[in-house]
Amino acid sequence: MCYILYRKKSVVLKPISKLQSWMYVCLCFVLLGQFAGAQNSNGYPFDLPFETVSIPFYEFDPLAPQVALRMDYAAAAIENPQDWIRARSLGNATQIELVFSQYPIDSSDWGTSYYRLIHNRLRSLFALDPDLQQAPVTWKLVRQTGCTSELQARQFFHGFVIRYDVTRPRVLRHLSTSKDVERVVLGLAVPQDTSVMGIMDRNRHWKNVLIIMDWTGSMYAYGAQVVLWHKLNAETSGIKHLVLFNDGDRKATWQKQIGRTGGIYHAASNDLGRVIETIGTVMNNGYGGDTPENDLEAVVKGLKGIEGYDEIVLLADNRSQVRDMPLLKSIDKPVRVVLCGKGSGKIHPDYLRIAFKTRGSIHTVEEDIMAMGQLEEGDVIEIEGIRYKVRSGELELFE
Repeated sequence: MCYILYRKKSVVLKPISKLQSWMYVCLCFVLLGQFAGAQNSNGYPFDLPFETVSIPFYEFDPLAPQVALRMDYAAAAIENPQDWIRARSLGNATQIELVFSQYPIDSSDWGTSYYRLIHNRLRSLFALDPDLQQAPVTWKLVRQTGCTSELQARQFFHGFVIRYDVTRPRVLRHLSTSKDVERVVLGLAVPQDTSVMGIMDRNRHWKNVLIIMDWTGSMYAYGAQVVLWHKLNAETSGIKHLVLFNDGDRKATWQKQIGRTGGIYHAASNDLGRVIETIGTVMNNGYGGDTPENDLEAVVKGLKGIEGYDEIVLLADNRSQVRDMPLLKSIDKPVRVVLCGKGSGKIHPDYLRIAFKTRGSIHTVEEDIMAMGQLEEGDVIEIEGIRYKVRSGELELFE
């Protein structure tokens, strides 16, 4: 980095008046007073209790409620002020990190006054939200030292990272984007529907669970509940793996072959950041399209590709039929079907058959039907006011 600070040249000195002399002296005192008043005992601007941290480069915590206010390299203007204006309505700031690149490392080579730059950046922050200057927050000055060139330094993040608690989460009736799901998982918003969380609460006895989730458009609000419930009950949830399917990654219907439709993704539950990243990938790559879904292809793929589970739970859309019912014969473990979107209607026969044939169970908002696994030929069972009978190895409506 090279700045021309001054260039010597021949000048002709002219006498100045006493009035001009006093004006120059006063101006110097004003400037010195402003600079001294802007620094604390550590030399940093404003009277703020900075904790100084030196790291190679800044890494964001994907799970923390936070806003990153971006600034250009060696600049003080906030590029996205609206992000904090929106976020501060949700809660109060708890920590503010001022992140910059210390390049060159040797301060004798600096062409920029870092103290002045920090001062100007803080002025921009307090102009955006004056309350932050007096807020009871932790202040950190984060120096990034891992850059070896100005080009590399310019690619690093610069600006403020404001972390905050969430005291007033938004209520979301519909979840339509990966950002909506992320807000729910991070606690920045709550879903209006909590039916799936209630089902999970009733079945805390499930251990070492492999969750297979329909992740097409109408199911986002239900799948987000599973992830949120796991986060809130991480020590006892029992969920080990998550498999998400979107019915083919935007394939046309004619391209969707049984067992080879695709759009199936896996994430281990112990890495919530990875789970959120996977959710975004599944949503970006596909949204379902037509009504039938490849539920059983996802179940089969989970059974064959994942180890270390005892329970299989299928989060299914009762409004959609199963595209690949012929695969049912290849599933030899009980499948617990959690039904979403049923309302007051009947249980879709595809999901009744899956639970019955695998000797699993059905779970609705109202009840857990555990007897599916014990049904024998000729048995009659009543499910939510509707009677079914086992005839010739199939579960049929019983009139």
